[in-house]
Amino acid sequence: VREKEHADYSATHTDLSESIDAIDRAISVLKSREGDTPQSLLQVSEMTSLPKEAKATIESFLAMSSDDGLSAPSANAYEFQSGGVVGILEKLLHKFQDQKVALQKAEMNAKANYEMLAQNLKDNIQEDKKRSTDKTATKAQRLEDAAVAKADLATTEAGKAEDEKKLADTLTACNAKSMEFEKNQVVRSEEIKAIEQ
Repeated sequence: VREKEHADYSATHTDLSESIDAIDRAISVLKSREGDTPQSLLQVSEMTSLPKEAKATIESFLAMSSDDGLSAPSANAYEFQSGGVVGILEKLLHKFQDQKVALQKAEMNAKANYEMLAQNLKDNIQEDKKRSTDKTATKAQRLEDAAVAKADLATTEAGKAEDEKKLADTLTACNAKSMEFEKNQVVRSEEIKAIEQ
């Protein structure tokens, strides 16, 4: 999009520059050599960027000039008419120069806006990459923590099973000793009774 805008700007800028140059030359020629006025005006009137009202004025002047050539006008009348055309051309020159300045300002604004947008997009891409990297690192850390936790769980479960086996063995041994003690107590009480008799 920006390349197309710049191409349009370049084409319009070139057209305006050529028009300004042509009008400048026409004004110079009109001011320096009044005899060449019809040819210079004819060149200016053929410009594509010339407004319709300016073309109509130049064409009417050219028609008056050719009519005046037949009647041999006085020098003062001819100079007055050239002055009017020069005035029109100078107004046209100022108009084109204003258009060129406005075009250049618009191009600078469009370029600045494009560069700002490109920088914002670049910053967004960098921020998104950073977030993605951070999330990937966080995920990897969580997976590592989960693996460590699973290993700890397996170790704890194995320790628990071993402790439960020990407890069961200890309870069995304790019960066996308790029963044996009870039997021994019965035997002793019988022995004590037998001794006392």
